[in-house]
Amino acid sequence: MRHRIVQVPRDVQALVGLGDRGGDRFGSYSLGMKQRLGIAAALIGDPELVILDEPTNGLDPQGMQEVRDLIRHISEQGRTVIISSHLLSELEQVCDWLVVLDHGGLVYAGTPESLGATADCLILAPDSEADLDDLEVIARASGLTTDRADGHVIVMLTDAVDARRMAAELNRRAQVAGMVLVELHHRRADLEARYLGMINSAAPGHHDL
Repeated sequence: MRHRIVQVPRDVQALVGLGDRGGDRFGSYSLGMKQRLGIAAALIGDPELVILDEPTNGLDPQGMQEVRDLIRHISEQGRTVIISSHLLSELEQVCDWLVVLDHGGLVYAGTPESLGATADCLILAPDSEADLDDLEVIARASGLTTDRADGHVIVMLTDAVDARRMAAELNRRAQVAGMVLVELHHRRADLEARYLGMINSAAPGHHDL
C-alpha cells in the first residue's frame, strides 16, 4: 500500500504551533502535536468551513487547552468550525452554538447557555438551621420549587426567572423576616448535566423528530 505524503505549508504549520517542528518525523510528535497536525491538514487550501471530529480526544489538560485555543483562533479568522464531540464540557468552553442529536433526531439547536436552563438553582443557607422551614416558605411564595440538602435550601429556577434578581429578592425577604443568610449563590449545572436532564425528561417519541 502506498503512503500519501501531504506537505503542510509553513504558514499553516506556524498557525497550529508547529512551525519549529515541521522537519521532524511524525513518530516523534506527542499526541497533542499529532492532533494539531491533523487540524493543520484540514486548513490546507484556506477553507471557510472546518469540520473536526473529537479534536481533544485522549489529550492531557494542557493539550486540551492548546487545541481549544487553536480552535478559537481559527474561528476568529472568519472560518466556521464544526466540532463533533461527546466531551460536552469541552464544547461548552469553545462553542457558541450547539446541535444535539439523539437516536438520529434533532433534539436541540441553540446556544450552550439555553440548553436545559431549568437545571439552574440558587443555594441558600441561613445562619440558624431553625430558619430552614421559614426560608423555604419565602422561596415558595415566589412560585419556585425548593429542596433541602445539608442545611441548605435549594431553590429551582425556571427559564423565566432572572437568577441575580431572584437572589437579591430572596435575600431582601430573608432580612425582613429577621434571618441572616450565610450563603447565597447561583449554581448552574454544567452542560453534561443539562444535556442528560433534557434527554431523560424527553417524552416518548421525542427522539424521533
